[in-house]
Amino acid sequence: MPSSSHIACHSSRAISVVRIVFILLAILLTPALVVGQTPRTVPAGSKPAPLELTAAELNIQLYVPVRDISAGQIETWRELLVRHLANGWGKAVEWKLDVHARQDWDEFPEERTTSVKDPELHRLGSTSVEVRLSRQSGDWIVESRRWLALTNQWLEMEARTVRSDQLLPIELAAVMQENYGAVVHIRDVDFKVVAGTLMGGELGVIDQSFALLEPGDMLKVLLLYFDRDGNLITRQELPWTYLEVSDRNRAFVEMQIHSAFRNAIPQSRRRVEVMAYQVSRRFGTSATHVSTRGEFIRDFQLARVLVSPWRAAPSAEKTENKDGKAPRKPIVPSVVRFADRNGRFQLKSSEISQELGTELVKLEVMSEDVVVARVPYLLGSEASIDLTVPDDSARVEAETRLGQLKAELLRVTAKRATLMAAIRKLIDEPQEVDPKALFEEMETLPNAELFTRQVTLIRVAAETRLEALGNRVAASQVRKEAEEAQALVNRYLDPEPVIELKVALGIDDPQAEGPATEPGTPQARPKRRSGVVIPQFN
Repeated sequence: MPSSSHIACHSSRAISVVRIVFILLAILLTPALVVGQTPRTVPAGSKPAPLELTAAELNIQLYVPVRDISAGQIETWRELLVRHLANGWGKAVEWKLDVHARQDWDEFPEERTTSVKDPELHRLGSTSVEVRLSRQSGDWIVESRRWLALTNQWLEMEARTVRSDQLLPIELAAVMQENYGAVVHIRDVDFKVVAGTLMGGELGVIDQSFALLEPGDMLKVLLLYFDRDGNLITRQELPWTYLEVSDRNRAFVEMQIHSAFRNAIPQSRRRVEVMAYQVSRRFGTSATHVSTRGEFIRDFQLARVLVSPWRAAPSAEKTENKDGKAPRKPIVPSVVRFADRNGRFQLKSSEISQELGTELVKLEVMSEDVVVARVPYLLGSEASIDLTVPDDSARVEAETRLGQLKAELLRVTAKRATLMAAIRKLIDEPQEVDPKALFEEMETLPNAELFTRQVTLIRVAAETRLEALGNRVAASQVRKEAEEAQALVNRYLDPEPVIELKVALGIDDPQAEGPATEPGTPQARPKRRSGVVIPQFN
């Protein structure tokens, strides 16, 4: 039987063998681990795999009059158009051009039914553009319209006049390129910045003047709602909300939010996709209609609209001027437009943008001196716009009545001050004049209680009407105006000065109406003013 010393010797040898095996394995496996951790290097002669990007789909239909253009000239213009479009777009847009030898195009078809599902959002970037040529007085009239799958609507553009036959293919290519608008799928939403993926044109263009999307471009927001099966149910456009491209890296686009609302784009959404499509200045004049929303919608007659740059002006320096006065605020350029009796007026894009120095402007609808609406607008982006503002006629009526009440308060205060001055003169210079007549005349004037009742009636009536319309902002403004009017009433119609004069003349004993005192308690006599002689009357 082996002894304990032999067993210990064999165990120590086994442990040493195991250690040697582990060391050998570590040495052999280390290079493989290092190779697996280091990044793979691309050989010098090979190229990286191309990214899978989506090109924009565009279907162009051109209608030309047969009687004014020969077949050979049509074919020549077609070749020139293909060359111009290829030089401008390159491979960024998958466009197709069809030329029809007829002048009249079909009427606006009904909205197309698109069965788009959530994974098929790239189909919403497709666009159809129709261009029609006509001859008038020796000039060419170019009319165009487009259909975007995202909005599922037709939009007619402003007509353009071309006077030269040689320049007509170039103008036609420019019209076709201007009609296409990039589409962006919004992924991340922040308070003022959003980020998304460009659904078409990521490959870039040959001619940078026809870039599909670059910093400074503007987009409008559209919400897509899907059902549980992923089918598109409805579309909802966010009013008065624009996205300005601030940075673009291939398909990644970062944009700033310009909206009339604080939280225009929802951050947390379920079965809702946020899309954006490009808009630009297309119309020279925008017909604007201003209306009020109350019990029913009606025209805002003689509305005053203030147009100014949307971006905030640079703040004034905090340093004081040489004379020690506070620095003046920077003057923001603005123009004023007045609506007619139907609440309509025209916004001329070129004139306003030249005067203000920007195309993104701020429209402020003024009701008297109060701003009832403040919205951004890209000049020339729409042929007609509607501005529906809350009905605050009750606020205007309340302010008018409170102004009349303040005027009446001023008259009463002046009359009351004249009578009190005459009474004080009797106290300082006693005469044989009965001051009770002056007090009786003062009592005929409207008192503070009457004015308070009128202020309360005006405030309650206006607040009730505005609260029923849901205009809480105007209701709070009426409440503030009423509080200011009530403060004036309490200040100028305070009864204490009149009581003091009566006490000084001994006409009225304030202790008579005061609380009852216990028998035997000495009555405190009213204090007299120093140097005041109370006159005696027979």
